[in-house]
Amino acid sequence: VVTDEEIQGAWKFVKRFDIAPDCNIIGINPGAAYGTAKCWLPDRFSAVAKNLVNADPKNVVLFFGDRSHKGLISDICQGLGSRVINLAGQTNLRELLALIKICAFFLTNDSGPMHIADSLEVPLLALFGSTSPVATGPYRQKSNIIQKKVPCSPCFKRVCPIDFPCMKKIEVDEVTEAILGRI
Repeated sequence: VVTDEEIQGAWKFVKRFDIAPDCNIIGINPGAAYGTAKCWLPDRFSAVAKNLVNADPKNVVLFFGDRSHKGLISDICQGLGSRVINLAGQTNLRELLALIKICAFFLTNDSGPMHIADSLEVPLLALFGSTSPVATGPYRQKSNIIQKKVPCSPCFKRVCPIDFPCMKKIEVDEVTEAILGRI
């Protein structure tokens, strides 16, 4: 549950980035605590963010992550302009909940923030590779998943020992179109 006061605090928080209440806030969580095998490629998150802000001047992208993902997200956001905002390491858990709640849409790997968005009924798209959406996927939005069939997935490994086929098969255009079709 996110309180009305916390939601107001989230709007106050994003107001400092000149985000208007009529914007489509799209949250993106490119990390995962379990390991890199669960994470889509950083350059693809960057390309999706660029596509989203180019598709509509009302689209704003907020990147979420903890302090350990600051460098990763900084690299992803490099050169994407003022409507792509890096919030890695800038929120506590309650603020993260409220900020996810005000998102029109949420793109994520299999992660804790995926479960938060699902629990708060924020429309989402979850990208799966080394893990199983049956075992660890969103509870409510089971159909909002992209996972490619490859012989080695799900392997449940923290680091891919080969060439990352499960995540490399997920294409930028596929993800972009899935999001734009839902906001």
